[in-house]
Amino acid sequence: MGNDYNVTSGEFVCRIPGAYWFSVRLNKINKRANEVRCNMMVNGRAMIRFYTPNEEADHSSASATAGFHLSIGDRVNIGQCGGEEHVFSGLETYFSGMLVTPDI
Repeated sequence: MGNDYNVTSGEFVCRIPGAYWFSVRLNKINKRANEVRCNMMVNGRAMIRFYTPNEEADHSSASATAGFHLSIGDRVNIGQCGGEEHVFSGLETYFSGMLVTPDI
């Protein structure tokens, strides 16, 4: 998606209007931590909530996928998180998206 995703802010800003598909996975690494919970946000509004279970496993993960119709300038990010200090920042944690069908 070119430069639509800002690695520093973690935010996708739509440049081509159309149908998009996003996926996210968080991996919690600390078994003593409470659950990690976040929302997939569109224009500052929580659209999908996901969380890791509060369990004694060394690792637990949460994932979510969602499709949205976006207009130019719409913003998608992961936000309103709790417990994010326990998220593993390696390859097991990601946020990705792709344009499925551009508007004609």
